Amino acid sequence: MTPLETFELFFKPRDYQWDHIKAIQLGFRSNKKKIMVQSPTGTGKSLEIVYLSVAAITKNPKSKVLIVAPNHDLIQNLLGYFSTLGIAPGIIQGNTTTNWFASIIIASSATLHKRLESLPIQFTFVIFDEAHHAKSTSWMKCVNFFQSIHSVFYTATPERLDGKGFEDIADHLIKSPSIRWFIDQGYLCPYEIYIKQSLHEKFTLRGGDFAMDEQNSAFNNEIVITGLVETWQELALGESTLVFCTTIDHSINVRDKYNAFGQQYYGKDIALHLDGNSTKDERESAKARSKSGEILVITNVNLFTEGVDLPWCSCIQLARLTASVALAFQMLGRGLRKDPNNQSKICKYLDHVGFFEQHPGLPDAAYPWSLQAKKRKESDNSFRCKSCDEILGDRLTIAKQNPDGYVLCENCFTVNIIPKKDLRDRLSPTEVASEKLVRLTLNSSQLALTKLISDAKKKSHKPWSVIMKAAKRPMLDYNDFTYLCENLGYERGFALRLHSAYALIQTPGKSQGQFRQECGKFLKNDFMLGCFWNLYQEMHGNVLV
Repeated sequence: MTPLETFELFFKPRDYQWDHIKAIQLGFRSNKKKIMVQSPTGTGKSLEIVYLSVAAITKNPKSKVLIVAPNHDLIQNLLGYFSTLGIAPGIIQGNTTTNWFASIIIASSATLHKRLESLPIQFTFVIFDEAHHAKSTSWMKCVNFFQSIHSVFYTATPERLDGKGFEDIADHLIKSPSIRWFIDQGYLCPYEIYIKQSLHEKFTLRGGDFAMDEQNSAFNNEIVITGLVETWQELALGESTLVFCTTIDHSINVRDKYNAFGQQYYGKDIALHLDGNSTKDERESAKARSKSGEILVITNVNLFTEGVDLPWCSCIQLARLTASVALAFQMLGRGLRKDPNNQSKICKYLDHVGFFEQHPGLPDAAYPWSLQAKKRKESDNSFRCKSCDEILGDRLTIAKQNPDGYVLCENCFTVNIIPKKDLRDRLSPTEVASEKLVRLTLNSSQLALTKLISDAKKKSHKPWSVIMKAAKRPMLDYNDFTYLCENLGYERGFALRLHSAYALIQTPGKSQGQFRQECGKFLKNDFMLGCFWNLYQEMHGNVLV
């Protein structure tokens, strides 16, 4: 039995995983050598990596596959898959180097970049996991060293805080469906968001993110930390919880406050603290104790933001901010994995710091991932979309034109919450510590469609133009088109035809003749048909066919 046949015996990739794999193979056949794949946290990137590795050594037994990963957890996860297949990869990690003769070798990025010149073998295929790190100095040494070799770069978030793009290391980007799609299909779990209604004070941007010393001064005090534990008692008592903190001192203080409550309520400590200085054994022990329910809360600083699998975690407590959309997706993604032991899991996000004010629409808002660099223009008076950084206008003008407090970005269709700092003062975390969190009930799709229709009516735009703007938004369903038709004056029956046409434009690879023949079954009007064809080209013009 070949390695690939063994894989297919034990594992059954999902349809979207096969789509990624086929797109990668098609890209290589189309002379693309460096392919980046964007796929959200918890959707099975490791399984795809294992398949690609096994397929390579099956097709050519002389192949040498290198998998580069940034941390111990990811390496152990990959080894678990290969162990099931009876494959023992070589390891390059720390002081350990094993089995140079293996067809597949897994390397820690921190170790690999120091040993590149002394590698005794030549690799034929390289896969980088968590590839948003690829522009760092150590990773770039590895990327440049293997620049002549076919490579795949996997990441949930192809974007960096410094704005650097990836177009110089990858020549093609394969994008997954939105997180909302994965939730609707049952691949990720649903969620609830709890926020404070008061506006939070802002912090200085330093190095692209909010100054951590300012955040620590604001959030690391008795009043605010007590509010974290009291809120958990009210909304998430007994649930496995991950708390994101500002500094080590802050995280330890939060842990201690949870343990004080634990001693009173459970008669034992219920929380652990982890940070970048925690040993491998400490991290593994914490995960095991969390999974068993022995402890309920893990407080951490910049540790559990990527490459860690905690499917039993059902609550994320946000006690720090970030200006980074990529980091925000990574943090929120920790709670969205499905739990095989709890099919009814709903992840709760407890936002004590204005996290969702900074990142409205997350965790499931569609985001325009790109290989291109993000150019940030300096303008203190500009109101920018929180997702794509598009300038939507002057801040005061935007606030006056949208008194309901929301403005839609027509570039990426994110609904932005307008900070009403001119109408009421922002409050410090201490001032709002006693304010109870309330559930945020509108999802990003509902907000976007409502705002799109409202804006169009204000500007006297034609109803059809609203339909075409809405059609650019991913993962609309029949109910969405029914809502649009009812509010734009179209007959209700038109929604089914629109939704059928919309479904057609999601699949790349159609010629104009094929598209018109298929879509013409639903849209008899040549103008409408032409509009959908133009949208189809806009969506898939840069996709390999």
